[in-house]
Amino acid sequence: MLGTAKYWLGIVPILALGVAATPAEAASPTPISACPYTITAAGKYVVTNDLTATASCISTLANNVAVDLRGHTITGAGVGIGVGYTGDIGYSNILIANGTIRKFYNGIATRTNLVTIANMVISNNAGDGIASGGTVINTIASNNGLVGINASTAPSTYISGVQANGNGSYGIVFGLNSAVVNSEAVGNGNAGILSQEPGNLVSGTTARGNAGDGILLETAGGVGANYTTVIDSTFFGNDGNGISVGNNGSSVVGNTARNNTRAGILLACPSEAFGNTAQNNVGGNLVTTDNTCVLLDDKSR
Repeated sequence: MLGTAKYWLGIVPILALGVAATPAEAASPTPISACPYTITAAGKYVVTNDLTATASCISTLANNVAVDLRGHTITGAGVGIGVGYTGDIGYSNILIANGTIRKFYNGIATRTNLVTIANMVISNNAGDGIASGGTVINTIASNNGLVGINASTAPSTYISGVQANGNGSYGIVFGLNSAVVNSEAVGNGNAGILSQEPGNLVSGTTARGNAGDGILLETAGGVGANYTTVIDSTFFGNDGNGISVGNNGSSVVGNTARNNTRAGILLACPSEAFGNTAQNNVGGNLVTTDNTCVLLDDKSR
């Protein structure tokens, strides 16, 4: 997955991040060859070798910054942040791509959702692999102590082509008006995918073998409607419900839920379910809170 789009940062900082396209900047990105390193000016920065750190490694204290790891690995000591910043100011237009970050507290962390994370492997961090919203594509977040990708406080997050596997808590957590597409959450210590905010989309995604639900969608406190769509996704072998929609107003369409410990699909009404297959689930296949849900063409035997 990560080999399909190598080292594409040459034009992205100018086109997507609004970095000024001065001749000097285009010809001479700033090298990073040791930790700690603090970025205080806009531009493109390239990691020139594998790095080790005893605390945080690369701190991004400026807007319009691209950090290209160039295939290198940054290794920490269980504390700090691999790349990013979580201070009082939320810097924006940050791009982090093309490498591995491991063994920090958080692999990547930012206070803004105006960030793109692409072609990364984020593993074995003590806390969250990624604690940031924005855009996360073609990235692996595995074996982290808490959440693989934690975008719970960042609205309008887009997650695509992601593997969130073997994390100590949730695989993927996302916030308001966000999307998870063509991704997987496997073998996590709680639900594979979690959102407690409304207005989201999950499509073409697999959640299997998680210690909780495959996907849990429930606004905080169970109040109000969720307005989330789960479509063309697969949920099996989870130690909970395959799909759990804890608030009304959602659509569950064309999914498969099999061999889960609890219900295949648990649906708060009024919501709608169309064209799903739910079979061999211990706690029932298609379970609704009352008779006001709209159900059509579901296979639950």
